[in-house]
Amino acid sequence: MSTFNGMNAAMVGRSSGALLRNVVNTLKQMLLGMGYDCVDHRADNYLEITKNGVTNLFWLFGAKDESSADLIQGITLCALYIDKICRAV
Repeated sequence: MSTFNGMNAAMVGRSSGALLRNVVNTLKQMLLGMGYDCVDHRADNYLEITKNGVTNLFWLFGAKDESSADLIQGITLCALYIDKICRAV
């Protein structure tokens, strides 16, 4: 947040529901405790996180298989967080 302002970042999990359960709900509590404002735009699958006049959007994606790459392709991101993504051999 101190490096970027007005940028897009993404968080990816096996499914958007798993990402919400495993990461986002706890992250929101932590951010609020650290003085951040966090607006959950659940219908559009992103979090708007603000502190000291700096705002960035964190898009939430589910990625169950290779075809999920189409969901994220083309967006310019300043950061990416991936939770428990693995490829079956």
